[in-house]
Amino acid sequence: MSNGTQLIIKTNFIMKKIILGFLLFPAILFAQEKPDSISNWKKGGMLSANFSQISLTNWAAGGKSSMSGIFMVNSFANYKKDSLSWDNNVDFTYGFLKEDNSDLVKSSDKIDFNSKLGYVAGGSKWNYAALLNFKSQFAPGYNYPRTVGDAAISRFLAPAYISVALGMDYKTENMSLFLSPATGKFTIVNDDALSADGNYGVDPGKKFRSEMGALLKFQVNKEILKNVTAQPANLRRRYSD
Repeated sequence: MSNGTQLIIKTNFIMKKIILGFLLFPAILFAQEKPDSISNWKKGGMLSANFSQISLTNWAAGGKSSMSGIFMVNSFANYKKDSLSWDNNVDFTYGFLKEDNSDLVKSSDKIDFNSKLGYVAGGSKWNYAALLNFKSQFAPGYNYPRTVGDAAISRFLAPAYISVALGMDYKTENMSLFLSPATGKFTIVNDDALSADGNYGVDPGKKFRSEMGALLKFQVNKEILKNVTAQPANLRRRYSD
């Protein structure tokens, strides 16, 4: 059973400002528009916010009262002129869940930015390409159920992952197959407590770790079913620390 009572969510003021900024900026910058014959840019995006609340009182069938919400932003800005292409994509997600008297927990938390620069190799579908990827999260994460005085197991930039790759990209209108024998992966743990414990692969007390390896990334930019698209598939091979 659901009711129309007003839902008040108490969150950290700074985090609300950060999330609101990330939600609104891509929506303004990458608002959907139709490409024209003059512009070399193709832009688009999606912004969604969903809330739900369930209130149960003396419900014989069992269950718990709960409330949840999720915010999602996915935007792209792609440039194409002659043999040069530049593809950019941002994917932001933040969700929460609260059941009865339990703690408010994160259900989703993602920052994912991709940028790929390509140049056609000899008039074929192959491109010389460089790829940049950044991943992190907005808010602190914890082990649940929480205890008094517990410490966060993740924060913004703790961890964060940056990947830089050089290679070849087989690219069509709806598909990309990127192959890189030279890929650098960099892990950042910008938190004193987490770095001191050597979390996320860094040496204890260090906040940075670098690795070299190879990368294969396959992506389909087409709806498989209505409102259903495929997610990129990555295969990474580390050479050494």
